[in-house]
Amino acid sequence: MKIVTVRKKKRQSQKAKITKDLPIKEELIKLAEHNCHNCGNAYQIFKRLIGDKFHLQPAQAYIVRRYQEVGKCQHCSEDVNYDGDQFVSATVPQAFIAHSLASENLVATIIANKYELALPLYRQRRRLKGLGLSVSEATLSNWVIYGSERVALVDQLLFKTLKRQQYIHGDETPIQVLREPGKSPTSKSFLWEMRSAANAATSIVHFHYDPSRSEKVARAIYEDFSGTLVCDGYAGYNHIPPKIRRAGCWAHGRRKFVDGANGIESQKSLGRKFVKKNSINYLRSNEKLRAFHHNSC
Repeated sequence: MKIVTVRKKKRQSQKAKITKDLPIKEELIKLAEHNCHNCGNAYQIFKRLIGDKFHLQPAQAYIVRRYQEVGKCQHCSEDVNYDGDQFVSATVPQAFIAHSLASENLVATIIANKYELALPLYRQRRRLKGLGLSVSEATLSNWVIYGSERVALVDQLLFKTLKRQQYIHGDETPIQVLREPGKSPTSKSFLWEMRSAANAATSIVHFHYDPSRSEKVARAIYEDFSGTLVCDGYAGYNHIPPKIRRAGCWAHGRRKFVDGANGIESQKSLGRKFVKKNSINYLRSNEKLRAFHHNSC
């Protein structure tokens, strides 16, 4: 009988690590007081390493190596009434992500690149590797999730502020989500968009994700709103609270005239006249309708 020994392959560490010799900027967190609170004598000052954070600036990567200032009272340490050396350490600010190389500006840059520049994480991973930081795509995803959780309270405050405005534009966009519980990767989920009118004093855009396009979602997200909602003719908006006034979107109405005018060479056709005159000049001349008009509808 032949005995076969099976050895499991050692799993590679997913921990982020620095792979290049980068410039180091030292940061010293100083003591609030440099004199012993017991006897008043000056501390003997030295510093203790507390860790590195990988910082990122456009076209420049560097490391901030932080030190913590520690004070030792030589007088109290030599006093027989005290047990051992007497130390006091500077209070270290809470890290953005504990025990991680990620700094707050690195996470902000990753999120901005992904959602503002549509730069996927796997491409950002390659770019970071070229700058000297080896990190897995899973770790980048966790950093993005953690960053979004840290600003959740700000998002909720902006959402409440948006629903206190007089006019809101609303729409929903289908997206596909991989590995969503109970749904196939090819099925549709939805981002419900809400944004201020063009002439609002404070411009706010809010995205609400939901696997469903059900009227229950529309009723829930507009529950505390009592102004005018500019939206398309989707039947789900028929179930929003009755205190909300609904207004049709001019951009959706104009779209059909644009489609009808395509291929028509004559500038005298009714479709061309509406597109060139009624849908632009009339909206600009009417102050009330200007609040309802927005190109992103």
